[in-house]
Amino acid sequence: MDEWAHLLFEASYGGMKLDVVGVEDNVSRDVVVTTYPRRDGGHVDDQGAVPRDCRIVVVFFPYENETTGSHIQRMAAFKALLHDGKSHPFVHPLTGTFEARPSDIRLSADAQERNWITMSVTFLEASEEPAVFELGPGSPVRAGVEEVLAAGVDLKSALDDLGETSTIADDADALAESWEERADTISAREINLELNDLANDIADATDELELASDVANYPTIQAFDRLRNNLRNLADTVISRSPQLISHGVTRTMPLMAIVSELYGDDDADTRYQQILELNDIRDPLRVEAGTTLTVQAPGSSDGS
Repeated sequence: MDEWAHLLFEASYGGMKLDVVGVEDNVSRDVVVTTYPRRDGGHVDDQGAVPRDCRIVVVFFPYENETTGSHIQRMAAFKALLHDGKSHPFVHPLTGTFEARPSDIRLSADAQERNWITMSVTFLEASEEPAVFELGPGSPVRAGVEEVLAAGVDLKSALDDLGETSTIADDADALAESWEERADTISAREINLELNDLANDIADATDELELASDVANYPTIQAFDRLRNNLRNLADTVISRSPQLISHGVTRTMPLMAIVSELYGDDDADTRYQQILELNDIRDPLRVEAGTTLTVQAPGSSDGS
C-alpha cells in the first residue's frame, strides 16, 4: 500500500486522522410539492436545506513506520469514536469542516488481502451553523479557527513523514486564535498584513525544504496550501464580522470624550471611548491635538459581535 498511500485523501473525525479512498456528498433541500386535480404542474414550496450527508470510504493499512498503533488498533479506536454517542468535528477531505454524527457504518475486508480493511461511514451534519467551507458574512469565526487548527495538524503529520519540522503550523494556530480574540477591533488592513507575513513565511519554508524538487513531497505541498487557504477563508470571515473602521481627522484640540460624543452621541460612550484608546496611541486622552488622525469605528456600523 505504501507505494500509492500518498494518493489517498486525508480527512479526520474528532481529531483522528483518516485515510480516505472515496467520498460522496449529498446536499439537498426539503421541498413540498402540491398538485391539483385536473391541472398540470403544481406548487413547490422550499422548506430549507436538510442536513448534508457525506459518505466516505476509509482504508486502514499498516504504515511503514508505525507510530500510532497497528492498523487494527487504529480501526478499533475509530469504531469506538463512532459509537461514543457524541458529535465531533468532521474535516472533509476536500471541502471543509462541519459538526457531524455517524449513521450508516459498514466494514469490509478481502480474504486475499488481509493487511488492509475498508470501512464505509456516512456522516450527517449535526449543526445549524454553516459549514466552514461556506465562509462569508454570518459564518462562525470559531469554525474557521477550527479549520486552521485541523490544517495545522495535517501539516505537522506531513512534515513528520518527511522527517522535517517547521513552526509554521504553530504560528498559524496562534494567528487564527489572535484574530478570534480581536474580531471586534481588528481592521481589515491589519488582518491582511498579518496574513501576508505568514504567507511569505510559508513560501520561504517550502523553498527551504526544497519540496518542489521531489514528486513524493506533493502531499506536504498540499498541506501547506490547505493551511494558507484556510487562513485566507478565516481572514475573510473575520473581516466580514469585524466593525467597519475609518480614519477621523481631529479639526480642533479637544478631549477624547468630546470626540466620542460628536461621533456617536451619548449612547455607549464608555465602550466607544475604550475602543478608540485600544485602536490608537493616544498620549493624553484629555487633550487630543488638532490635526491628529484617529482610527475609529464608522458611526452606525455594528460592533462586530
